[in-house]
Amino acid sequence: MPMFICRAILLLCFFGLLSVVQPSWAENLPVRKLALLGEASTVRFQVDAGMGVITQGELIDHGYGLRVRLKGVTQPMLEQLVARLTMDNPLVKSIDIAVDEAADEGLLTLVLMEKVAVLDETLVALDDELSRWEVVLTTDLPQEVLNLDEKLPAPVLHKVRLLNRSGLLTVVLEGNAAIVAEASFRADPPRLILDLPKVPMGELETAIQAYNHNPDQPLVRAIRSKQDTPGVGRLVFDLNQPLDLVESLGRVEGERGTIVIGLVPDGGSAGASQAQSGAVGGKLSSVELRQQGRRLSLFLNGTTGTEVSAYALQNPPRIRMDLIGWRPEQVVDAVAAFQTNHPLIRAIRYGESRLGSARVEFELAQSVQLLDAAVRKSFDNMHENFVVSVLSPKDLLPGSALTALPLDRRLVPDFDFTENPEIMISPVQLSKNLTGPSLDLQEAPAPEEPGVTLNLLDFYQQALVRDAQYQAATSLYRSKLEAFPKARAGYLPSASLSIVANRVHSLIKRQQLSTSPVGPINYDDRSYTLTITQPIIQVPVIVQMSQARVTEEQAKVDLIKEEQDLILRVAQNYLNLLASKDSLEMSKAEHETTSKHLEQAQTQERSGLATRTDVATAEGRAALAEAEVIAAQNRMEDAKYALKEIVGEKVDAVHGFQGDFDPAPPQPANMDAWLEAALKQNLTLQSVRLAQRIQQLEVKRLQAGYIPTLTLKGEHVGSSASGSIFGPGAKTYDSTIGVTMDMNLLEGGLTMAQVREAKALEAQARQQAEQNFRQVERQTRSAYRQVESSSRLLGALRKQVIANATSLQSKLAGYASGVENVLSVLDAYKLYYTSRREYLAQRYEYLVNRLRLKQAVGALSQDDLESLAALLDR
Repeated sequence: MPMFICRAILLLCFFGLLSVVQPSWAENLPVRKLALLGEASTVRFQVDAGMGVITQGELIDHGYGLRVRLKGVTQPMLEQLVARLTMDNPLVKSIDIAVDEAADEGLLTLVLMEKVAVLDETLVALDDELSRWEVVLTTDLPQEVLNLDEKLPAPVLHKVRLLNRSGLLTVVLEGNAAIVAEASFRADPPRLILDLPKVPMGELETAIQAYNHNPDQPLVRAIRSKQDTPGVGRLVFDLNQPLDLVESLGRVEGERGTIVIGLVPDGGSAGASQAQSGAVGGKLSSVELRQQGRRLSLFLNGTTGTEVSAYALQNPPRIRMDLIGWRPEQVVDAVAAFQTNHPLIRAIRYGESRLGSARVEFELAQSVQLLDAAVRKSFDNMHENFVVSVLSPKDLLPGSALTALPLDRRLVPDFDFTENPEIMISPVQLSKNLTGPSLDLQEAPAPEEPGVTLNLLDFYQQALVRDAQYQAATSLYRSKLEAFPKARAGYLPSASLSIVANRVHSLIKRQQLSTSPVGPINYDDRSYTLTITQPIIQVPVIVQMSQARVTEEQAKVDLIKEEQDLILRVAQNYLNLLASKDSLEMSKAEHETTSKHLEQAQTQERSGLATRTDVATAEGRAALAEAEVIAAQNRMEDAKYALKEIVGEKVDAVHGFQGDFDPAPPQPANMDAWLEAALKQNLTLQSVRLAQRIQQLEVKRLQAGYIPTLTLKGEHVGSSASGSIFGPGAKTYDSTIGVTMDMNLLEGGLTMAQVREAKALEAQARQQAEQNFRQVERQTRSAYRQVESSSRLLGALRKQVIANATSLQSKLAGYASGVENVLSVLDAYKLYYTSRREYLAQRYEYLVNRLRLKQAVGALSQDDLESLAALLDR
């Protein structure tokens, strides 16, 4: 509090006097002189400078320092002025110099030994171009300030934590209500500085020791403690890259104080330099908003090769995206063109980060959950877009379009480190009648993915594209279609070319012929061979081509079988979700009813109209009903994820039945007709029969290994030598054509062993076909009987529901007249809800049984799904 008072006095006096005396801020003259005067308890500091050079003066470090901001100065100039300064005041520890050449300004900082306050400040014009600013500081603080300091408890720091929250790196300081932090950044290397006045070094070291570095926090390399200024503890966060401070929260709860600092990446060294120089080219092409269910996606289009940092802020609710290395001018057109009437979006703005990177901010009507942020390719795969997805609230009020917003959408920074290098953060004391910002300091859990609502046919169309099992079968089908081209290649012409180039070195000591050379001989020898072959008789290849055709046919049958299996899985899981939804509704209704009657039984017990046994029985019924609600909720959640297993996206709701329907027995009502169709058309039987045929052809292919092969072969050979051991070189060309017959005479019994193996595998395929034949017969009979029985059972259960409803009404009337007790009413409710639950479940079982029967005879198709979808709401 004393620092704020002193700083306010200093700034008001300084700028008030400056506005009266100084005629212009446009001139940029250097500093002429520095003077440091005073006695044991005072410091008199004078700066003689040109008009407009002194831009700001303030107390820092809670009165343990004075900073003066100067425009248009250089490092050598300030060093020379400080070197000529007489440092004989015992209150002044040192004078620090810092120059920001990019901002064209410098900082003079007086580091003091004791805490001071502003005693006096003046600004006078020495001539038309020169002014003198003088400030008098004293250690004799006002009594009210001293009394206030005595009343305040000493700050205490208990713990330092680093968390990830909605894209932010959050630094949490936990201590007592008096803790105050002053945040600033340093460069080369990047550091975050947190100054904690009056916090002892021992507490800082203990807090650091309690912090265990998390490898999932790649932004912070280490945390150190130090003390540069007496009475001020300092936490130094060594960073792996520059950061920006985007959020600061504080709260006091009793004696406990908490400070929360939100940080985001502001680019590495390359990103920072690019942002300051505007090295990244291009412009943001557009900003889009898309919605699917409760999932709301914000698109920044045209961010190819750009690092984007996305995060959520809560007070007020906002979504921000920082484009590292971009300048604000590169996003302004896209931001200005963005329009939407979505009720969640209140405004869109653009600005820049601490190091100058472009920033796009969406102001929201309510807080949201940040689902994910990722780079996605455009439809033409030519560009990259950055997408942030959030979970939209359920209870949004209608909104209006953004056309009424002002044209200036420039974002005002929350923390301007160019104006105030240190940002003060302290806990906020809440009154009893007010509520402050909620500080969620736990690691943010992965938000639940919002689901979609689909009808049956839409779900099936998505499954055709996204079901992993069906896609794997499709890939296998495409691979088997290559069997015939591979087999046919064995009967097509083949050609090969061989080229040889040699350098020959020979040493001839003696020749029989006197005309032949003697001694070392070096010459080049080159040749090429072109060979073309055409099989004439290749019986194994002919059999293999027939085998490949059967393989293709089997692949088609297997793919159709997988499609039928997908249809059944889609319908079964879709109806299972409907069944679990009905079961949950019945369980909730039963629980509500039993709870109400439990209250009535307890009331009657107190009035003597019911016994303790009646109440205990009602309590047991209510507990069972509550347990059934939990079990039904679990079944419904599992049913949702069963659908997600097929399409890769969670489904929250599906369309239920428009009304009731009349079940019908199988048509024709003749089991033999269905059996005959199944034994002819069942896809599993067709596939194993084709597999048996493939194995039979494999035996023939291997037996054909005994048959000779006949091949037409043509060869052309050319050679050229620059010399030889007999004298000069020569060029020759030879062409041959002929027929080659190959026949295996002896291979150690390999062919015979392969034939025996193939015959054994053929026998295995034959037995598997027989097993599948019997299995399909049993499954078809079972499916037929299940459809037949479930259609009759469904009619019986419908009558039972009506009967139990009538009985329940009778029990309720008897209970109202005093004839029936609460237990008989609970029994009637139990029977009614049980019969309704069984009836609804049997409806879905009947529909699935019909599809299973169609699959058994190989007749299941999309038409059956369309017939089922006709029963559902659209």
